[in-house]
Amino acid sequence: MCGQEISWDISNAYLRKKWGRSFVNANGETREYTDGELEELERIYQMQSAEYKGNISPRMEYNLQKISKLELEQSRSIAEGDDAKAKRYADMVNTIKKSEGMTAADAKPLEKMSIDGLIVALEKKGILQQGKIVDKATLLKLLAQERGFYSASRDIVDAMMMGIINTMRSNNGESELEELPVSAQVEDNLGELRPAMTKSEKAALEQLGLTLPRKERKCHPTNDTAK
Repeated sequence: MCGQEISWDISNAYLRKKWGRSFVNANGETREYTDGELEELERIYQMQSAEYKGNISPRMEYNLQKISKLELEQSRSIAEGDDAKAKRYADMVNTIKKSEGMTAADAKPLEKMSIDGLIVALEKKGILQQGKIVDKATLLKLLAQERGFYSASRDIVDAMMMGIINTMRSNNGESELEELPVSAQVEDNLGELRPAMTKSEKAALEQLGLTLPRKERKCHPTNDTAK
């Protein structure tokens, strides 16, 4: 094989940009978020916002993020055995929801979303301008900015790809590959996957008796071959 090893050192920029690096808790203490806490924040946010999908105003978006941060601190306090502090966070969440009309009784189901609301949402994203959808090139650029986040790591996705490929080859009577082809390797340029394997992923591989696949190296033309 030839060329250079692919670099997998891609930081989780998406969640850092969305949630920041630190949070001031109820005691006025500034605390750095861990990668695990950032992922938990995103999980809490997705769960909290599910009832309002399609009906989330900028103000509600702000409040949902604030609620998510408070609920993370509440979970942390419970884990530390500080029930009094956990109750303070719960009360703060309830106060926000009641004052902002965000209780379960206030939530609007998705099917009641109005056409006007959809138009406003598209305009805020820049997809709809002066009553018309933007051109294809602009639309693709806007869609590329809407990044998601998945709980799997890049390595575990590569392992799954290797398993799928070798299963197909085995079913066709072909020998299994020892290296994952370049064309099948994940290139997480948007930072949508975990940068490193989790303990649960490592445990799952061990239980299945599997190892991470070797990766085929990319081939780059040398000065001699490029002539």
